[in-house]
Amino acid sequence: MCVDNEKTLKFYNFIDKVAQQEERVFEEQIVKFQDSILPFFKNIDVDRSGAIDLQEAEPLLKHFIDLYQKQNNKVLSSEESTVMEGELFDEMDMDKSGMIDFHELKVFLTKKYDLMFRKPVLAQGPEPEFPFNKF
Repeated sequence: MCVDNEKTLKFYNFIDKVAQQEERVFEEQIVKFQDSILPFFKNIDVDRSGAIDLQEAEPLLKHFIDLYQKQNNKVLSSEESTVMEGELFDEMDMDKSGMIDFHELKVFLTKKYDLMFRKPVLAQGPEPEFPFNKF
């Protein structure tokens, strides 16, 4: 069997360039996404304290629970929803202060965005919409 190393290298070089392009496009989307977080944070920080408490975070937490239920074709009981709200809040509240500051929200939402949208973005079609206008 004869292998044409030059063609093989060109193929892998092409694949690498496509992957690099996809990563650049995704990174641009992440920057746009992160730019949209500050206005969102200001919108849900009702008391303008610079941090979000559990009550202010409730609409966001309910949104994530609704997404979970839809994606898993599941209906959670009231108790399960309450437990999940607490777990989500605890995940966001990295310093365990009982409040979520802007940085904590940005890290949490960026992680979730990355999990939801990191895939070949060139084949994905239109840019994903940011769900912040729902709050």
